[in-house]
Amino acid sequence: MFKSGNVTLMVSDLESAVRFYRDTLGLHLDFRAGEEWAQLSGPGITVGLHPRKPGRERKAASKDISLGFAVVHLDQAMASLQAKGVKFAPEIQEDPAVRIAFFSDPDGTPLYLIQQMRSGGPEGWN
Repeated sequence: MFKSGNVTLMVSDLESAVRFYRDTLGLHLDFRAGEEWAQLSGPGITVGLHPRKPGRERKAASKDISLGFAVVHLDQAMASLQAKGVKFAPEIQEDPAVRIAFFSDPDGTPLYLIQQMRSGGPEGWN
């Protein structure tokens, strides 16, 4: 039924958000419609960025949703992003199956990196 999909994030500053998702996280800028829309993609994810309407108050980023990015080596991925100014939560969540590091985009949207510690998970995790 569905052909494709994306996660759309309402952002306070489209240019800043595009720079973060493209230059910092390394997503590919697929399409941009001036100051109204930007679509970026990476392995297994498409992110749409849309500016918040003028005069609309920014709502706190929901703690019920976050975007995750699977990586092969968590420590290396963290070091690469830290070199670009990304600040991670102080503790890495760990259990025998996964290691997870949490951070946010410029608007406070919760993001995380996840490294699977054993095989058998979603494609691309290990």
